[in-house]
Amino acid sequence: KVTTSPKPGDYIYATAEQRGKSYGHYAVIKSVNGSQLTLIEQNWSWYSGSTVYAAKNRVIPYGGQYAGTYTVYTPVVNGGSQNNDSPGSFRDLSTSHWAYDYITALVNLKIINGMGDGTFQPEGSVTRAQFIKMIGTDAINNGNNVPNYTTQRFSDVKSSHWSYTYVNWAQQKGIIKGKTANSFAPEDKITRQEMAQILYNYAMFKGLSLTSGTSNFSDKQKIDSWAGDAVSYMVGSGIMTGKGNNNFAPTANATRAEAATVLYRLLDL
Repeated sequence: KVTTSPKPGDYIYATAEQRGKSYGHYAVIKSVNGSQLTLIEQNWSWYSGSTVYAAKNRVIPYGGQYAGTYTVYTPVVNGGSQNNDSPGSFRDLSTSHWAYDYITALVNLKIINGMGDGTFQPEGSVTRAQFIKMIGTDAINNGNNVPNYTTQRFSDVKSSHWSYTYVNWAQQKGIIKGKTANSFAPEDKITRQEMAQILYNYAMFKGLSLTSGTSNFSDKQKIDSWAGDAVSYMVGSGIMTGKGNNNFAPTANATRAEAATVLYRLLDL
């Protein structure tokens, strides 16, 4: 529905006629600071001469003399019933939840979904296949033809599995490795150190600049050697943090709220 009070996660739309420029169809609002809106979605672009500019992290004015030049939509109500894939409709996710803004942004970008029953289950677990689909969906949003990867890479991810092309793509691009040379274990719950390694690999694939940090976690000896560098870069870049009591909890299962948060932070670099 149309709103005049923009908030993070809302859609903002302008036509070429409204702004007199060559705009795409929409952007997603990342943050609001008075009359200034910062955008996260990259689908909105415009031209200056022959140069194309994306809308990610673009700050635009709103209201005042610009009133009526943008239309803002809050995606909550549909025919009197709320859409399960709209953040405002999840009955188990309040606006005061620490990950609400991160979840809101990723749901609006169609990178993460609700459970189909009106809940988001922020403290629920995430499987390895589910996390790879989130990564792959962002890749699709940025022009990667993930559905084209139809050559089987792991014996336990069959062509009938919903994550098939995502897993094949991620393996071929060096974003994932299997549990063994021939198996991926798609239904296993993803651990925090596995998530750190996948995020690091995806950041390298995207060409992002990361910062290495020193790890002084009390349980740092529990971080497997293969994940040590990835954890260092994820923590140093502000993408992942500890779990309390100065622990990183590398083998703990990641929650859906955590997965949304760390992926949002990575995409926001």
